[in-house]
Amino acid sequence: MGDQTVVVSQEVPGRVDELSLASRVESLLFVADSPVAVSRLAEALEASSDEVEAALEDLTQALVGRGLCLQRVGARVQLITSPN
Repeated sequence: MGDQTVVVSQEVPGRVDELSLASRVESLLFVADSPVAVSRLAEALEASSDEVEAALEDLTQALVGRGLCLQRVGARVQLITSPN
């Protein structure tokens, strides 16, 4: 066998800050097993509910054509596979 270097994990300082709020919302919704309250997303992301709502609008547009969409259930939101 030849010499190979495998990097398992590498921290990149400031990396999370470089992600848009919509990307961070998508990440949380992707791992959630049930609908998540907008207020809970805001709390987890240290953002206002209005900022999260704006990010959800951005995310809705970004998901077009990706096979995923957002579903609202009352004041909660969930990432689901697109029915189309």
